[in-house]
This record gives sequence, C-alpha cells and structure tokens, in this order.
Amino acid sequence: STPSAGPRAGRQFVIAPTALHLPPDGRETSAPIVPESYSCTAKLGAKTLAGTGTGGCTFKIAKKKTRGKKLTVQLTVNYQGAAKVVPLTFKVK
Repeated sequence: STPSAGPRAGRQFVIAPTALHLPPDGRETSAPIVPESYSCTAKLGAKTLAGTGTGGCTFKIAKKKTRGKKLTVQLTVNYQGAAKVVPLTFKVK
C-alpha cells in the first residue's frame, strides 16, 4: 500500500502497508491479509534517511533543498516466514 499523498518538504512521511495481495488459495472470503511485520529503508537523493515509528517507516523530510528530489523507499513485508521487498519511488513536493 502507498500513502495517498506524496512526501512534502518540511513534513513527516509515513509508509504503512494495509493489506497483502496473495495468489488465490481457495479461501471463501476475500478479507485483506495484514502483514505480520514490516520495515523500511529510505534515501532522499543519495542521502540515507533514518526512519522512526513502526518498522522505521516514518521519515522527516527536511524543508530546505528537498523539493523535486526523489525519495526511494524499500518496504519489506513479512508474512508466514516469507519476506517481500516492495520498491517505492516518490517525488518530494
């Protein structure tokens, strides 16, 4: 899942997966499956950002000299012993 609003200069930016999409397994319900855990790493341009909050997925975007820069986040989601890395790319507004 991705945030509804992209990262903004001078604001916090939070990544929080809300559901996993798995191949069909014969279940009768299509209820969303929540990941057991998740973590993030991020870079703003070439600079690595230190994340805080759940899974280290909350980032403070500096106000100066960040507009227009690329924010890349590697979201790692864990479920039943399996891990999937989801690359996310945003442009700071």
